[in-house]
Amino acid sequence: MIIDDLIPLATKIEELKPWGKNPRKGNVDAVMRSLAKFGQRKPIVANRSTHEVIAGNHTFEAAKRLGWKQIAVVWVDDIFSLTIDD
Repeated sequence: MIIDDLIPLATKIEELKPWGKNPRKGNVDAVMRSLAKFGQRKPIVANRSTHEVIAGNHTFEAAKRLGWKQIAVVWVDDIFSLTIDD
């Protein structure tokens, strides 16, 4: 459930894809529990041209696992890249 104030940002989940280079490893199960209890309280961020989620990948994955059809998204036009040295 998306909170009322974020409804204008609702986007079909099927229009988005995860950012393949996401460096963070998180607990998607914990995010699922939070979304189920409190709903989505802040939007994720996605690149307008690629539809890749560049912030909020765990929230995106949790919402998908919960069967959500929509998620609140802020769209950006910047080119986002990150190099991670292991």
